[in-house]
Amino acid sequence: MSRSGLAALGLALALPFLGLGCVAGGAGAVVGECKPVATAPEGGAPEGRALVEQECGKCHSLNPDAPSLKLGPNIALSFGRRAGQRQDFPRYSEAMRTAAAKGLVWDETTLDAYIADPGAFLKSFSGRPEAKHGMFFKMPDGNKRKRVVTYLKSMTSCQETAPPS
Repeated sequence: MSRSGLAALGLALALPFLGLGCVAGGAGAVVGECKPVATAPEGGAPEGRALVEQECGKCHSLNPDAPSLKLGPNIALSFGRRAGQRQDFPRYSEAMRTAAAKGLVWDETTLDAYIADPGAFLKSFSGRPEAKHGMFFKMPDGNKRKRVVTYLKSMTSCQETAPPS
């Protein structure tokens, strides 16, 4: 398989990092509902959209109303959510399930580190260096990662509410 094919496959198998429920405040408590925003903020979102469509869209749904694809979960509303929670995606890796159980939430820092080197990030976050992961794609270019994260963030708006009693 070609290097670009491996990268696409890795991305397809690896962005299984998206979940449900907005997180704000400490302790990763679900406190609100995530909704798509109508307009993207300044600072890289348009360029990020092209990167996300090119690099991620082959294996992940980018439409908030669409189901997850066979190779990867829907990533449209990933920012601010707990990892590994998409009910329509049963193929999360062992490392992703472990990181999710430890409370992994996708924010600027975690998404950037994950996209840079998913295997290293999941092994470090989960505390299990032997844990198997499915993401072999890496995006070493920090500027590209920033644009991708900015775009993913622009797709989601969390309105804080009181936690359910």
